Amino acid sequence: MNNLFFDATKEVFSLMLDLDNISYDQETLHTMLNDNESIGIKIGIVGDYKGSISYIFSKEAMLEMVKIMSGMDVSEVDDFVKSAVSEVANIISGKAMTSLSENEIVCDILPPVIYIGETVNDGCRNKSSCSFIKTDIGNIELDMELQKNK
Repeated sequence: MNNLFFDATKEVFSLMLDLDNISYDQETLHTMLNDNESIGIKIGIVGDYKGSISYIFSKEAMLEMVKIMSGMDVSEVDDFVKSAVSEVANIISGKAMTSLSENEIVCDILPPVIYIGETVNDGCRNKSSCSFIKTDIGNIELDMELQKNK
C-alpha cells in the first residue's frame, strides 16, 4: 500500500510541480518531529479500508510547492500555504483512491485535518507504516494507518 501512495505522490508532483527527481525510502525512519515548522496533513479513509494517511511536509517543501504552483515568493507558512498544501495532499490521496478502485477496492477520503508543531509528534510512530520521500524541493513523510474493513 505504501507504494500506491508513493506512486500517487510522484505522479501528482510531476504533473503539478514539474518534479521528476523523487525517491522513496521505507528503510530509513527520518523524522521531522522536532521541527516546529513542519505541517502534518491527515486524510481520513473510509470504505473497504479504514484509517488515515498523514503527510508531514518540511517548511522548505511547503514554501517551494506554493512558489511553483502560484508563482508567488512566500517566506512564511500562513493560511494560504496551509490551504495549498492541504489541497496537494487531498489530490494525492484522491489519486491513490482512484488506483485502488481500478482493483475493485472502494474507498473514499475525508476532508484534510492540519496539525502543526508538537502535534506533528503523532506522525510516524510505527516504522512499518512510515515512508520518507525525498524531492528536490524538500522532504515529506508518509504515515499510513490503514486496516481492511471486515
